[in-house]
Amino acid sequence: MKLSIIIPVYNTESYLKRCLDSVFSQDLSTNDFEVIVINDGSTDNSLAILEDYERKHENLVLLSQENQGEAVTRNKAIEISKGVYIAFVDSDDAIYDATLLDIVRYIDLYDLDLLYLNIHLYDEKGNFINKTNSVGDINVVKDGLSHPRRTFPATIYRRSLIQNIKYPQGIMIGPDTVFNVKAHFLGKKISYWDVPYYKYTQRPTSLSKQGRSDKAYQGFVKAIIEITQFEKANSSKSIIENQYFKEVYLLLITRIVELNIIPNWDKVKYTALIQLLDELQIRTELAKLSSKYKYIDKSFYSFKYYQNYLGLKSILYKKLISSNK
Repeated sequence: MKLSIIIPVYNTESYLKRCLDSVFSQDLSTNDFEVIVINDGSTDNSLAILEDYERKHENLVLLSQENQGEAVTRNKAIEISKGVYIAFVDSDDAIYDATLLDIVRYIDLYDLDLLYLNIHLYDEKGNFINKTNSVGDINVVKDGLSHPRRTFPATIYRRSLIQNIKYPQGIMIGPDTVFNVKAHFLGKKISYWDVPYYKYTQRPTSLSKQGRSDKAYQGFVKAIIEITQFEKANSSKSIIENQYFKEVYLLLITRIVELNIIPNWDKVKYTALIQLLDELQIRTELAKLSSKYKYIDKSFYSFKYYQNYLGLKSILYKKLISSNK
């Protein structure tokens, strides 16, 4: 079997039929792909919809469980998958019809471990918004340390590459980032193909609102710890490997600073972040933010008061410009 498509489902009845119709409107033969759908304790009509599709499609594998979260769901699906390759599709998204045959052929042609594909953004009414930027050069194959990394739902993995990688639990925002960081690092043959493939539904839920919770903060911390543990176990500490992980740390630290420290000027979280980075010996990554946030690596109050000064200065400047009009 060539491909396993994994779809976690939790209360997405409004989008689910569109998603399922798209994955069953492909040009792969039924014997060449399976669709693994795990209903994660949905309380809406999702399970009834899934059972109806299960009766119609012999290559749909349906499991249902009490709600355990997306990480547990995806890990379980990976364990039972049979395809040479694995693709993930969120149940409120979709993929373009008749695209998978050419995609699988492309992967086979270059014997890829990981393939990034194009994403088109749609609103909830199905209207096209935009397409995402490319990730690397088309028809160019590189290893994980040379190819650009991007956390995409439109990513197809060789199953043997990820079968020992787990989606981390307890990370509210970005568990796919942690998963992808590990898989991308281990990949020896990675490429990008600019073919219309994934239809991502932009929903009104705001990352900034979600990310400001204590749960999100704890998830960012857990993500940093997970990546440092993975680096320690897998990295030879070469310059290029160090740079790879430093970029990830900077991304996660920036999320903590901008979503969990600055909005309420949380000194407790700032102090905890400094302590964590010291313990993990990656405090130098915080200093890299000083070009954007002056004094962030010096002290909480220096950082806070300087940012407040800049804010006040901006307000006064705008008033001055307005009064001179």
